[in-house]
Amino acid sequence: MSKQKIKNNKGFVLLFAVTLTAILFAIAIGISNIALKELNFSTSAQDSNDSFFAADVGVECALYEDKSAKFPAQTTNPNLTISCNNTVPTFSTSGTTASYDFTMLALGNTNKSCVKVTVFKEWFADTSIVNTLVTSRGYNLGGDGSCGSTSSRLVERELDVRYGTHRNLALGRCAIAGACTGVSQSGNPLSNLTDGNYISQVYPGAPDGRTWSYEVDLGSSVLVSQIRVVLCKPTHIPGNNGCYGYDYWGNNGILGDGDDSPYINHWKIEGYNGSYSTLAESTASPNGVPNSHKIEISLPANTNLQKIKVSAESTVNWIGLYELEAY
Repeated sequence: MSKQKIKNNKGFVLLFAVTLTAILFAIAIGISNIALKELNFSTSAQDSNDSFFAADVGVECALYEDKSAKFPAQTTNPNLTISCNNTVPTFSTSGTTASYDFTMLALGNTNKSCVKVTVFKEWFADTSIVNTLVTSRGYNLGGDGSCGSTSSRLVERELDVRYGTHRNLALGRCAIAGACTGVSQSGNPLSNLTDGNYISQVYPGAPDGRTWSYEVDLGSSVLVSQIRVVLCKPTHIPGNNGCYGYDYWGNNGILGDGDDSPYINHWKIEGYNGSYSTLAESTASPNGVPNSHKIEISLPANTNLQKIKVSAESTVNWIGLYELEAY
């Protein structure tokens, strides 16, 4: 009598169906996630565009109104109505600064965007210089309210515009007792070094005029991006050797031809902010300075200086310095 083994295969189809369903479900979830991310990305790009264009509208409005003198730097009673959406800015002033803040609503195709704008003015009593900073922050939401949305979908984009004339930080410093050091010839006071005049100069004269050194104290540690050392006045008078040894006219009295001799052959500019460091230096001879009437150097970003020192050597004893400027 033979024995037969009977296999019980019941439930296999059910297991296969469950496994296949799980695989298909996982694939569906993956596709859904990809689609959702694409949708979010598309929405995010649109929100970013809405915010950027709102910020751009704010900048354009501020520049237009500033051109019409609606944001004066020196005033206590400005005209606080501007044409952009009939907006009324908030005005504040402190010392030599003035600030105008305004908000524009209902921007963009859906009127949901908005922008907050600040126009900051800074003026200097010793000059007629006025510097302006426009800060425009655009938002994709809040245009239907007060531009103060707290939604998780809120996107901000900021545009900053600066314009105006940089202030010469060294201007007038040598007129202050003890602010500048160096030996100046009689009749050429040390204050000439920072008086803003390219005609008056300082120079030590014979017998020590072949080497000289001048230092300007800016009063405190300040941000400096450029230093300019002016070595020649802009108008040359025949017979006075042009720029006193820098841009010499030569024997024929003609400036700019082959017998002219730039006499500075070694110069150095140093900065002090707790300790001295060399900012720029040339030991070339005889053409240590290009024929451009000045030494001009740009400093790395975020360079703070309290003092600036410039020194030079010359093959003649009348070499001088017309102006030292810092911006």
